[in-house]
Amino acid sequence: MNANGNQLIRPYQTESDVPCAAVAPVSVLDLVSACHANVAGSRPRKVVIEFQPMQHIARVCSSIFSSVDREDPLQREAARDAWLVKSSLALTALPFDDPRLGVDELLDRLKHASVSIPGIRTAVDDLARAVGQLVSGAANPKRDALLTLLHESMRSDLPLTVLANVCGSPTPGWPASIDPESDFGLAALKLIRRRRQTRDSLYARLIIPGNPWFAPRSLLFDLLYGGRTSDVVVVGYRSEHPSLPVPKELPKNHCFQLTTGNSRQTQEPEELSEGVQADDKWAHESLWASINAQHGDLTPISDSDVTVDAKFVLFADGSGTFLPAYGRVVEVSDLFETGEKFDITEDKLPRTPVRDLNEGDLVMLRLSGSGDYLDDVADTLMRQAGEAGLRRSALQWKERLEQAIKRHGEGVVAMNMRGLGVRLRSPQYLWEWAGDAVMAPNDRQTFLHLIATTWQLEGLGVDDVSEIYANARWDEMERLKAYHHKAGAVIRTALLARVRELVADRRHIETVESIELPGAAAGRMGLLRVAAIDTKTRRVPTSTLFHLTKVKVTPWQG
Repeated sequence: MNANGNQLIRPYQTESDVPCAAVAPVSVLDLVSACHANVAGSRPRKVVIEFQPMQHIARVCSSIFSSVDREDPLQREAARDAWLVKSSLALTALPFDDPRLGVDELLDRLKHASVSIPGIRTAVDDLARAVGQLVSGAANPKRDALLTLLHESMRSDLPLTVLANVCGSPTPGWPASIDPESDFGLAALKLIRRRRQTRDSLYARLIIPGNPWFAPRSLLFDLLYGGRTSDVVVVGYRSEHPSLPVPKELPKNHCFQLTTGNSRQTQEPEELSEGVQADDKWAHESLWASINAQHGDLTPISDSDVTVDAKFVLFADGSGTFLPAYGRVVEVSDLFETGEKFDITEDKLPRTPVRDLNEGDLVMLRLSGSGDYLDDVADTLMRQAGEAGLRRSALQWKERLEQAIKRHGEGVVAMNMRGLGVRLRSPQYLWEWAGDAVMAPNDRQTFLHLIATTWQLEGLGVDDVSEIYANARWDEMERLKAYHHKAGAVIRTALLARVRELVADRRHIETVESIELPGAAAGRMGLLRVAAIDTKTRRVPTSTLFHLTKVKVTPWQG
């Protein structure tokens, strides 16, 4: 029992409660050794809090959730507000009466909605009374449990940490204004919200203040199974059904056999209370459902506008865009957060695979217009050099290839090319050459065969004429590539110079930083802070990639 009479259930008390790596590593080898020791000795455990008022609030909120029509916008917002009330109180380690939780505003919105939704009026009144009683005098038992666990581990040289991103940023109950020293009395306490914060880090103890099933999976698995600590404690009310997800597979060695053998502590999602699971799951999926509904028409603008796998990325300024799921984007968080030096003459900026992006990353994209800004700058340089028609002339063959594919089918075109000894990934790849995603085949000989096949199918002339035409287009494309290279240098120099200034000024970019490109008609570039990333991929036309659009989101979503 604690001071408030709440039972703290700690089902797995072992000697591994003391971190295996109790001393901060001083080298990379020390860090690797400590990670291995932590993995081998990891024994996650739970602190389950019996607290009747929280169970009552969870039931009332689930009643509201089940009583509304979530297809109706007004009722959908009421369901989300009920979930926010429950989550803000259940997840927080702040005092229940802390105004930063925003519970009063949520209740006011629910009361206003209940006027138009009579079916939830009684439940909303019951919820308001229960929250009022909780806020007026009850101590927060989760706060008591968290403080006890923190003070137990202060003997270690390693820092203590709390996962403040239990269900995506921003997590209800964990506002960005929380200060470890003033709110918890521990200046050395680290609040983890992003995976980047865990880099090269070890911890004495990791405390997860709630059910983390909807935490960013890469961050959660890094903390649980990346050897950051051997001492993981999940603190939650019984109504939360606290548990830890387990990866489908782990490396098969002696370290991970020990870890996976302890999986009896965890629950699968289907074992959770159906009511609690349903509203939690819906609250998180509804974010992306509402965003997906705003995408509008995603049909290709032409036959050559091929569809690709993409992820939708939401930025902190309320904009968002589709990024190629298997592509890479410029990501410069390290430059700002570590002060890392870089050479302004470097040939490329740091890039990160889209699949590895995380909340809080800083991505460089075009802010105005769509498509590839490199083409716009290259076109400006060509006009200045008196070659304004070069792009049109160099790429005119694409229209003819597209016509041949439409008339004869990509299978016939591919079969004719294979007859000339050309190896294709698939017949569908011909659309890549006909479109804007790829300028041309990688080598001149393949391009000659492509043009010869096109001319043969279209009945345009003899091989010698097609070869002369193909060589002329290839030479023009080589000049076009040279202009692209010059454009890249112009853009890179302007961007790097501005980024270097921002890094030198230690500029904090909360949402977006606009970077003008002097002397180029490409518009504005910008550094955008990632707020959320859809875990699911969608098939979208290439014309929609990198096209920033405004997204309407509710306040708790960013």
